[in-house]
Amino acid sequence: MGMLLRTLAAEALKLKRTLALWMVLCAPMVIVVFAFIVALNSATLVTQPFEVWKGLVSASAGVWAVFMLPLFITLETALMNGIEHNARSWKHIYSLPISGWAVYAAKTITALSLVALSSVVLGGGTILSGILLELLKPAKIIKAPIPWQSLSKTLLLIYLAALFIIAIHTWVSMRWSSFALAIGVGVVGTFFTLFASGASFGKYYPWLLPLNVNTAERQVIALILGIAGGLLVTFIGCWHVTRRDVL
Repeated sequence: MGMLLRTLAAEALKLKRTLALWMVLCAPMVIVVFAFIVALNSATLVTQPFEVWKGLVSASAGVWAVFMLPLFITLETALMNGIEHNARSWKHIYSLPISGWAVYAAKTITALSLVALSSVVLGGGTILSGILLELLKPAKIIKAPIPWQSLSKTLLLIYLAALFIIAIHTWVSMRWSSFALAIGVGVVGTFFTLFASGASFGKYYPWLLPLNVNTAERQVIALILGIAGGLLVTFIGCWHVTRRDVL
């Protein structure tokens, strides 16, 4: 455990003042601004009072799950592991008195933490934008309590379903040094959600699981695949990466 904690501390130090850390704030805030503009226009155009919280949560969580989150995971894992690839320091790291599993586990936990923080930023930004919208358009808004519980539950379910994607991209970005390859896998995976969403295999497609978890008939399978697939790919990736020769 001490070995893992030291490795995690090293990962935290390496992320300071990097683009990967800034993206935790920037990526979800892009979605917050987008959802706010959509809700503001909706509140302006409707003839009857607008359900601000329902509209905001639906817009922000939906776009985040199907589009921004998979690409965010792709970029974060590529940037995180690109530090070692660019410096060609993997051989040095594995020569240290640290187990390979600890290095892989630290990378995985770091990726999980970055995605979790981005979800918190998205939730906080959504709440702030809703409060602002109520101030800007009080006559157009249906007054309702802030949906802390439903928003937290929605974001948590999306996060759990995304564990499969996080595991895949952590493995790919650690195993192969090409930044373009790591990004390409994520872009292609996200792009094919356009075709998978209407297909029968869509409920099993990893890059669609965060969106599927918000559908009643697909929620259970999305959670099972997200968690079980994430664990399985993490173990396979750890075995694969730690056994290969580092040149």
